[in-house]
Amino acid sequence: TPLEFPAEGGRLELPVSISNPVRDGKVDVLCYAPWIIDITVGTDTVAVVDAARNMDPYVREAQIVVTYTYSRNYKDVVLEMPVKAVQSAAGDTDWGIEVDAVYADAAFLSESDGVMDIKMVFTDMEVDEQGKVTPPGTILYVEALMPFDMSGAPVPGQYGLNAMDNEPFTFFPGQVEDYDGTPVTMGSYAVFCDEDGGTGTVLVADGEMIIGLGFDGASVDCAFVLEDGRSLRSTYTGSIYIDMQY
Repeated sequence: TPLEFPAEGGRLELPVSISNPVRDGKVDVLCYAPWIIDITVGTDTVAVVDAARNMDPYVREAQIVVTYTYSRNYKDVVLEMPVKAVQSAAGDTDWGIEVDAVYADAAFLSESDGVMDIKMVFTDMEVDEQGKVTPPGTILYVEALMPFDMSGAPVPGQYGLNAMDNEPFTFFPGQVEDYDGTPVTMGSYAVFCDEDGGTGTVLVADGEMIIGLGFDGASVDCAFVLEDGRSLRSTYTGSIYIDMQY
């Protein structure tokens, strides 16, 4: 029987039944679909599977693999059982701005009480070796809080708007601060670049971000509301490494 998730995502239990278990047997549950954002094996009889919200107007599927590993004659024996996961489609959404990012980068800003502040950047423009882009296009900056992790990979999960505290799995809205008379844009915001080299910056006011990890690397899906009321959807799949030097 497949696990059937609603479009808004959520948590379901996956029963795990092992016939004739052995003393050193170990149950594990794996899935490499980025929209399956967490799996917890609580006991040998149940696993908890978390799915992110589906923002697209089509049904999506994934394969979850339950493995049981034990030793026989000093060799590991691995048994596998595939389980299908299905998620309902979202309704049609008219995204005012769509960014199909082809480049991403990230940097570590700070750490406090096991939570790290990360600044990520995404763009749909080509970026040369000097870091210059070829307009027109959009650059999206996202500042988010994640559980501290030295691996350099973004932490999978569903991120909501931060209430200006040290809460992980949140992102900061955009704001402009005055530093000695110079306005500085901080938090999350979009920079729109036209063909003539002109730019315009609009702050992110609300929304959510979903980060997943799969065979193709990281998957980052942002659904933001800008301060001018427009909606922005940015998607990226590929390599992204957090520069942990600071």
